[in-house]
Amino acid sequence: MALLTSGSFDVDLLITDIGMPGMNGFELRDAVKKEWPEMPVFLVTGRHEIADQHRAQNAGTLFCKPFNSGALLAAIEDALSGRKTGE
Repeated sequence: MALLTSGSFDVDLLITDIGMPGMNGFELRDAVKKEWPEMPVFLVTGRHEIADQHRAQNAGTLFCKPFNSGALLAAIEDALSGRKTGE
């Protein structure tokens, strides 16, 4: 979050793991969406049971490890294509 708020980086999309020390991926997603509501956020987890939990139902784009890299790249392309064309 500090990198995003520092203004030192131009970020178009965020990919984050759900399980992190301190702020988890859900909390990071919520903070990013509050500040930058249009920024696509992809969540990644190695815990497949989390995909079935109520909190994950509102996760947006969720990838379970191991995930298909082609699917990830296609999702990134889809998410960024609308931003670049102003849609």
